[in-house]
Formats: sequence, C-alpha cells, structure tokens
Amino acid sequence: QADAQPPPIKEKEATARWMVKTMTYGVLSSISTMEKTAGKPFGNPYSYADGTATNSTGILYFYVSDLDQSMKDFEANNAASFTLTEAELSYCMDQGYDPEDPPCARCVLSGDFEKLTDEDEIAFAKEGLFAKHPKMRTWPESHDFYFGKIVPTSIWLINIYGGATDVDMKKYFAVTDAEIDEKFASA
Repeated sequence: QADAQPPPIKEKEATARWMVKTMTYGVLSSISTMEKTAGKPFGNPYSYADGTATNSTGILYFYVSDLDQSMKDFEANNAASFTLTEAELSYCMDQGYDPEDPPCARCVLSGDFEKLTDEDEIAFAKEGLFAKHPKMRTWPESHDFYFGKIVPTSIWLINIYGGATDVDMKKYFAVTDAEIDEKFASA
C-alpha cells in the first residue's frame, strides 16, 4: 500500500470511499457495558472489508465473535462508529505529516452494527474479508465467529485544514469501483 495516493481534497465522498476500500483496519467504537466504563465510548481495533477487490460497496463488513467486548456492547446498544486514518499508509509519513495533521485524512463512519443473516450477503462478506485478511480463515472454530456489518448513515471526514465535512451519503454510495481504481489507483 506504499504507493496509494489519495483523491483530490475537494472530492470528499470519493476520499471516504477510497479510504474504506484501501485501508485494512480501523477502530470500532461502541458504548461500553463493562462495569468500570459503562456508558462511555469503547474503541477496539478491527480488521474489515467493504466487499471484494472488484466489488467494493462502502458497507463495512466484519468477522467477529461474541467473546469480544465490542459484540457484548452491541447486544445492549448497536450504535457504532468506525474510525479510519490515512496514517495507515506510507503517504502521510512520506509527506512529513503527523497522523493528526488534517491533510492526513481521518474518517469516522457511523451507523448500527448488525449480524448478517442473509446467506448471499454472508458469502459476499466472507469472500471479501478472507481475501483481504487470509489469516481469518484459521481463527478457532470454538470462538463461534460470524459476520456482521455497519451500513454507514453518516460520515465525518477531515482531509484538509479548515474543518471537517459531513459527507453526502447519497454521493458516497454512488462512487464506483471504476472511479476509485481509475482516478486514484496506486502509482
């Protein structure tokens, strides 16, 4: 991923979709149900995919277990956010950016966490996740892993000085793989 180049700064929806397609992990946040932190935000690093390499959707798919605290939290309240940073790539470091510099894009996608039940969507999520994260195939069956998703309903994005953008969701979902791959492909 060292050669990945971000979209132009004015293309906010394309930037969010590019980040979702390009990044491999982020921080999944829930409302904690743990005794000492009940009601407070809880962030947990998570791998994800948004579909397959040729059919990204903008929807966040996860391979999860109810043994994980985030899933315990979602049982009580499935409100979720997922945070991505362009600092995952070498681009920000190559530009001399600190991970908190606004030109080093950050994106927070919010929605509800849902367990997948549709067999076709499960197969799609599995194909995308296992291609992007092959090690997942080897995770222990005793942990009862299953597939879940967040369909973003709002996105906060900052990719330049001057404040964040509330991404237009209709435009976000309208960005295609072809646009991402042709306009913003790795050099």
